[in-house]
Amino acid sequence: MLSIRKLFYCTKVIFFLLFTVTFIVGGLLYLNTSLRIHIIKSIFNESNLKITYDTNIQQPQHNFVQKKNRQWILKQRPTDELKKEIFEFRIEDRPTITQGQVLVGHTHFSFDPTQKFWMHRDTYKKATPLGSPIEAITIGVVVESQHPSYEVGDVVSGMGTWQDYAVYDPSEAKAIVEDDVSPILTVIPEGISPFVFLTLPTDLTAIAGMLRVGHIKSGDKVLVSGAAGATGSVAGQVAKLLGASLVVGIAGGKEKKQLLTSQFKFDIAIDYKSEDVQKRVNEIFGKTGGIDVYFDNVGGEILNVALGNISHGGRVVLCGAISQYNTGLENIYLPNYFNLVFKGASMEGFIVLNYISDPGVIFRWLYWQATQQLFRRLHVQKNFDNLPDTLIGLYQGSNIGKLVLENDV
Repeated sequence: MLSIRKLFYCTKVIFFLLFTVTFIVGGLLYLNTSLRIHIIKSIFNESNLKITYDTNIQQPQHNFVQKKNRQWILKQRPTDELKKEIFEFRIEDRPTITQGQVLVGHTHFSFDPTQKFWMHRDTYKKATPLGSPIEAITIGVVVESQHPSYEVGDVVSGMGTWQDYAVYDPSEAKAIVEDDVSPILTVIPEGISPFVFLTLPTDLTAIAGMLRVGHIKSGDKVLVSGAAGATGSVAGQVAKLLGASLVVGIAGGKEKKQLLTSQFKFDIAIDYKSEDVQKRVNEIFGKTGGIDVYFDNVGGEILNVALGNISHGGRVVLCGAISQYNTGLENIYLPNYFNLVFKGASMEGFIVLNYISDPGVIFRWLYWQATQQLFRRLHVQKNFDNLPDTLIGLYQGSNIGKLVLENDV
């Protein structure tokens, strides 16, 4: 199995590939190194990114002076609905480091549906140990360093935890087995927006799912569930960029429905809270030969509706099943499942780690990023105390776009 650390290795690959592209394309072979770096920064700087924020968000800064370390610990494993009782708040002394280690102060925490599985059981990585801080992708600032590759003040991204401070040992990470998470740190160069590293995993998930699993062809008709989430909102845009003739998104609520068509480039939006999803999907796709590609983020009843409308040779991309993460995945009932046989269709699951070094996925992300063709939205929460409630809200559909919490240091 692949390790989450491959996700962060990928960032180094991406910048290497971008160097290569800028070397070759447009006669840039003769540009000096400083100018090539300037080109990279111009693509990935804050003003060039098509990322909006529902509230103000601060850039990572070295404001870590407190001597205590707040933590949210996994007290017990989640079963069905995620509840605050499984988390425990602790305050410990600020950790110290030894030779070869780095102390990072976490400024931003990412929220992803897979976190519940990390807490629940072994998956493509080992489960979070009981009594340990909750794991999450983080952005932070180097507070102390006894490692030659990291300097105090460096902005970094990596697989972190729900605590103000964390000790990272890059050399030790090399010895960790493949199916564990390595506390590897990627230094984010000055001038490049750190928020690229929060949206990168979901960007690549959307591209890989549509391109490699959905095998989208020009003219395909596409349905995306969870379409206002971090992955779904990008998946619809990717479908359009790959030539889909019709892209329909399903989300919950009036605001989300409006944003699907006004910002995220969907042709049609369905509000599952106020509309009959089965009726609307039947109306839209019944006249066009069915759904060619269904990108599934929710599972359950909506997956069954999509299967009932799948086209001959259609493809179902299984990315997530968030509608059932609070009720148990063992209760899935799909009466329309056999349509896969009748229609000669296919259904395939995937995780982005399987495609993290795929040149086609990476180059498309680079090109669409450079040409500002991908729009992302950060849904920003504040204050360390709100970490559990924010994660619980993720499974209740409270977010629009990528959910992130800013630490209050």
